[in-house]
Amino acid sequence: MSDATKSAETSGSLNVEDDIGSIRLESAEACALALSQAAEAVASGEVDVTNAVSEVGIVILPQPHEIDNYIFS
Repeated sequence: MSDATKSAETSGSLNVEDDIGSIRLESAEACALALSQAAEAVASGEVDVTNAVSEVGIVILPQPHEIDNYIFS
């Protein structure tokens, strides 16, 4: 394999990793904004916690071990 081919493969791999990193960053920023909006709504007394997270589109899932405990108890 030539050096140019190796370089192109490495570059392509880095681009994919950069894209994944960018997507994760954007997702984290969106989650942080939604949590902030929910917290502000609860703090102001506008809504309760359940309604606040629902209104901003947050879905809170239980930890996997909590599901197992619920199912098997």
